[in-house]
Amino acid sequence: MSRYSEYVEKHVPRPPLVPTDWDYVRHEFDDIIDGSIIAGNKEGPERYPQVRKAIQIKYGGGTLHASEYIQDRKGEAPHVIRFEYDWQYDPADPNASWRFHYDTFHPEAYWPTTRHFHQHDQPTPQKTSHGRLSNFSVRDMCSVLETIRVALRVSKKMPLP
Repeated sequence: MSRYSEYVEKHVPRPPLVPTDWDYVRHEFDDIIDGSIIAGNKEGPERYPQVRKAIQIKYGGGTLHASEYIQDRKGEAPHVIRFEYDWQYDPADPNASWRFHYDTFHPEAYWPTTRHFHQHDQPTPQKTSHGRLSNFSVRDMCSVLETIRVALRVSKKMPLP
């Protein structure tokens, strides 16, 4: 293991993560959210403790499919134990997506430096064979939407204020 990998192990935050406050997200990102945040997504309906949402993105920015798996034990604050934020950025191509995930069920051979935190964009039928990139900081709904906002501006889909 490299020194940087050791640094990541010791210093990069891990779950528990706080569940998303969807009312806050709707308010803070109204400049890129087209309409409301819908319960359920491409994975299926929302059934607690699996919170699933679909968010239409303005400026032809596609759809963000969010899944948070909440652990809600008596006497403890609820926290996210796994998440999948999949931005389907091209409405015409369902395979054109950028994925931000935290999961622990993939073989160690596929782990990037940040282990279970990863991102990927390689659509293949076999989910376990996707190449993964390290994800040091895009680990919650707000940071994903900030990334989408920047991508929309850089691609000149979203006008500058």
